[in-house]
Amino acid sequence: LFLVAGTWIGLYFSEKFISKLPDLWRAKLYPLLLIIVVLVMLLVN
Repeated sequence: LFLVAGTWIGLYFSEKFISKLPDLWRAKLYPLLLIIVVLVMLLVN
């Protein structure tokens, strides 16, 4: 349940904020966000 809620909230806010960023920033930001998510998943487990 927390995973679903967190995903929904994350998508909602990222859609609002990331759509305002330039494409170059977005290209640099997405891999960084993916790395952070993977690290958090590894540390939690």
